[in-house]
Amino acid sequence: MKVFQLFWIMNIIETFISVSYDDINELKDRLLKDYDKNTVPVLNQRRPIHVKIDILLKSIISFEEKAGILRTLPIFVPTWNDEKLKWNSTDVNIDVIPFPSESIWHPILYLLNTVSEDWTLATGTKIKGNTLIYANGSAQMPVAGLTETKCDANIFYYPFDRHFCSFDLMAGLSKQYMILQIHGYESALPPDTNKEWEIESIKRESSTVFGSVNVSLAIFTCTFKRKPTFLILNILSPIVGLGLLNPIVFSLPESSGERVSLSVTILLTLVFYLNMIADRLPPINDPISMLNISVMIQAGNSVIILICVVVTMILYDKHTNNAPVPRFLQNMLVHYQCLKKKVDANSENRIHINRPSNQQNSEIQNINAENPDSCGLERKETNLEDIASWKDVGKLI
Repeated sequence: MKVFQLFWIMNIIETFISVSYDDINELKDRLLKDYDKNTVPVLNQRRPIHVKIDILLKSIISFEEKAGILRTLPIFVPTWNDEKLKWNSTDVNIDVIPFPSESIWHPILYLLNTVSEDWTLATGTKIKGNTLIYANGSAQMPVAGLTETKCDANIFYYPFDRHFCSFDLMAGLSKQYMILQIHGYESALPPDTNKEWEIESIKRESSTVFGSVNVSLAIFTCTFKRKPTFLILNILSPIVGLGLLNPIVFSLPESSGERVSLSVTILLTLVFYLNMIADRLPPINDPISMLNISVMIQAGNSVIILICVVVTMILYDKHTNNAPVPRFLQNMLVHYQCLKKKVDANSENRIHINRPSNQQNSEIQNINAENPDSCGLERKETNLEDIASWKDVGKLI
């Protein structure tokens, strides 16, 4: 019996506080009776209407660096106060009513840096959106959808690059009738994760365009960076490895004949990576990617190494054929050997300071006795062929 009474009381309360279909339509008809959607809904027409707006960037779909196009899924939430659509919620027990956006006044906003033909940021006829009208006249019109905006890529630190792309919104009316204001909303809707890009922050600011007609602007600058792990493993690490491997070709023996093939292989690999980077990055001069510059330097270094390897192989071939060494190359080699002996002699004269002075003097005398004239080779005018061969010239190079 008590349970039946409880349900009966709950049904009476629900009937008392419920809102019927006719109540909603009756209130809508009463509010829209003398309403003109083409007139700014303020009682004093000398005052502009203030539209507060914010953005929630749901996700980054893609960013084409070469074309400079950013595809995103933003949610814009303009809010304003409609002074013509107000009612007493205690009388009709209705707090909020959804109105079709095309049936009431709503702000027309233009996305200035869009790359699509439609600049209007509004629901319009493409999407039959709704505007929420509260009893105190507060109105909200969420606008969401795929947006393509122009954004120049900054690839200087590629693949550790960071980009700054903006959403430039302009009011459809002059400041005499409408003013845009930045208003931050706390949203529980988390942004979607992107496999390539990570959103860092969004900067909000308002501005004014002066000209024949003053209009208000709202600028939202999004900062996002690349996730470089994939590019580090597949591009950066191989390029660094090739740069370290390039000079090792000189450690191969001349008789093996593998110096030239290894040098050519490394050069072709660097050219392949250079073409791959050029295909991915935009062809701009300011700024040029540091990775592109470094690969160009490594490719130039590889060309120099290849030339040196070819020269040394030619000299080695001359040595096997017992070709005579020109006189100026013999003199250069003799002077080099003389200089090398002087350096070796100076290094031998560096004796540890903890040894006794008499022991140091005796060791210095012994070294001088063994090397009375370390540069005597440069005075020899004969038998240069015995000390200067094509093999020695190749080693020197």
